[in-house]
Amino acid sequence: MRMVDLSHEIRTGMPQRFAGPIPTIFDIEFRGSQHYQAVDDACILQHHLGTHIDSPRHYNPAQGMAVHQLPLEKLITHAVVLDLTQKAPLTEISVRDLEGALAKTNERINPGDGVLIHVGMDAKYDTWQAGNWRNAEYTKAPYLGDAAVQWLLAKQIAILGLDALAPDVGEDYRPVHQVLLRDHGIPIIENLCNLDKLTKSKILLVALPPKIVGAGGFPVRAVAIEE
Repeated sequence: MRMVDLSHEIRTGMPQRFAGPIPTIFDIEFRGSQHYQAVDDACILQHHLGTHIDSPRHYNPAQGMAVHQLPLEKLITHAVVLDLTQKAPLTEISVRDLEGALAKTNERINPGDGVLIHVGMDAKYDTWQAGNWRNAEYTKAPYLGDAAVQWLLAKQIAILGLDALAPDVGEDYRPVHQVLLRDHGIPIIENLCNLDKLTKSKILLVALPPKIVGAGGFPVRAVAIEE
């Protein structure tokens, strides 16, 4: 068995996409005795930060499942990794692209499996800043359009992840978030990393966020287990 960490670090002052408090990790109190020393610490974070999971509430604030309601079966599941690193920046990932990448794996996507889209953008992760993120190279990943979303939906996937800022492009219409996440309750993990370090095309994905009641997303420690 081999394990690969698929999560970026969370650190003080790290870039973030949305307006909100600057990510900060700090010590609150030091205490101890002649026998030990201890520290109590805390952090201030926005929920959609670093490697994080989107729950349906992110795009359905009134009725969508929050992070604490996500079924464990969606968070611990086998996942097929599709290599789409050959796609040019800001080009649409087609059904043909997905089927070609799947054929190269010699694997099947079974109902309840996850799919991880490997576009290779994690190498650009530290090149962007919060103030100009829209112009950063990291934001120019290939994206999933309507046809690709319907293909994934037909596969009855449990969860979608990718090593990029988002699977959608543009602000007016976002089919991955609107169709997979909002309409069908399929969580999305954004900003994965180290997909290039995997040696197998089908892995056991473990991606467990804390049970934050009411949250539409939260940072997650995503791990791939090669069995």
